[in-house]
Order: sequence, then C-alpha cells, then structure tokens
Amino acid sequence: MEVIGIIEFEIDGKPVPAQRMTQRGKFVKKNAQRYMDYKSIVKWTARSYMARNRLEPLQEQLRVSVDFYYQIPKSYTKKQIKAITDSDGRLRPRSKGDIDNLVKSITDGCNKICYGDDLQISEIQARKLYGEKDYVHLKIESLEGESE
Repeated sequence: MEVIGIIEFEIDGKPVPAQRMTQRGKFVKKNAQRYMDYKSIVKWTARSYMARNRLEPLQEQLRVSVDFYYQIPKSYTKKQIKAITDSDGRLRPRSKGDIDNLVKSITDGCNKICYGDDLQISEIQARKLYGEKDYVHLKIESLEGESE
C-alpha cells in the first residue's frame, strides 16, 4: 500500500480515555465531563492543524498511529527513573485507561475533521510511552487503493 496523504500533529495534555455514558450522564458524571472536555481539546487541535495547513478531510482508507506519552511521576525514586530511562522504551506506563478507550477518544475527536468518517480507519497502531511531558502524537496516513 502506498501512502498518499499524511496528517501528523501533537495534542498537549494527559490523555483521557473514552467513557460509556448516557445522555444525562455526560452532564453529571465527573469522568464523563473530563472525557467531553478532552475530546473538545482534540477537536480544537485537529481543526487548528487542518486550517493552518489548508487541508481537507481525508477520504481514503486510513492507517492511524497513536503514541500516548506520559511524564514520569514525580513520586518515582531515582532508581525507578533510571530503570525507565535505561530501558530504551521497554518499560511502559501502566496509567489508567485501556489503550482502546484512549484511542477512541482521539479517533472520535478527529472524526469529520481529519477524515470524513472513522469507518475509513482500517489499521491502528497504539503505544503508551514515557516522555518529558504528557501528550499524544498522532499520525494519520491515507492509503492508496483502499478507498470504496
């Protein structure tokens, strides 16, 4: 498959996993409100990137790569920090939030902005990693020969 278009940007802040919610629950449950707020940040970042680069939503089948970066907790000992920095990425965060729900918060936020519909996504790669700060690195690639 040849890649014919790429969208790539970062979303600042600690990732928030998607939540199951009722119509009423999104207004009264704290976790649901945190998710809705985070999804708004994802949407704003995506809109800003697309406008700044004068891009239209991709229409082909897509490959999505999402790296969730978490800052090493300040409560970790020097020994724990050294083990993480010496591991070359082998030690990964065990932060709250299933990786599939984290991915969903990103793909839902980019829907109708970076691509026409999230059903275009035919391939996903996602990782949790340690980093200097909390953020998400998102890469969306349109794949030639896979549109319907």
